[in-house]
Amino acid sequence: MQTADGGYVIATKGNSRNGDAYVIKTDASGNEQWAGIYGGDGEDAASAILQRPDGGYTVVGTTRSFGSTSDIYFLRLDASGNPQ
Repeated sequence: MQTADGGYVIATKGNSRNGDAYVIKTDASGNEQWAGIYGGDGEDAASAILQRPDGGYTVVGTTRSFGSTSDIYFLRLDASGNPQ
């Protein structure tokens, strides 16, 4: 999705056996500003990301890291990609 500063933020599943959620933020030219891998021991996948009014991000997806079944994954990041 396009961000308020004209850049982009992308959230997806990482590329490993037990892939974690992967989020990357770019500037308007597509240059990486920051990237982060988030999750636990199991598979975690980001399905959607929204930019909040404070400039941070909310990520929603699914997780198998915190139980035996697939659960909803909710992650709150600040504008620099740090978990809150």
